[in-house]
Amino acid sequence: CSASGNLSFNWRLMAMPPEVRQYIVHHELAHLVWRNHGKRFWARVESHVPKQKTHRAWLRHHGSQLLQLLQEGTVFRIASTEKAQAHESTRA
Repeated sequence: CSASGNLSFNWRLMAMPPEVRQYIVHHELAHLVWRNHGKRFWARVESHVPKQKTHRAWLRHHGSQLLQLLQEGTVFRIASTEKAQAHESTRA
């Protein structure tokens, strides 16, 4: 979200699971009201995307991999957040 309230999205969103894209859109929309990541900001995001913490974890886990692979031109499919979460819980 820009200072003037414009929202811009990277084309790489299309390679992400739909639920992660939805989280990112709501995250950016919340910035139209709150320009920080305070408690009210996160409450707003969570009210629209109850699993936002799962989606944030997915981004932390896959974000750099996604960027690297797409820069190399590799075509791939990334697991949904539920599958990734199940995989992470079996590794613990």
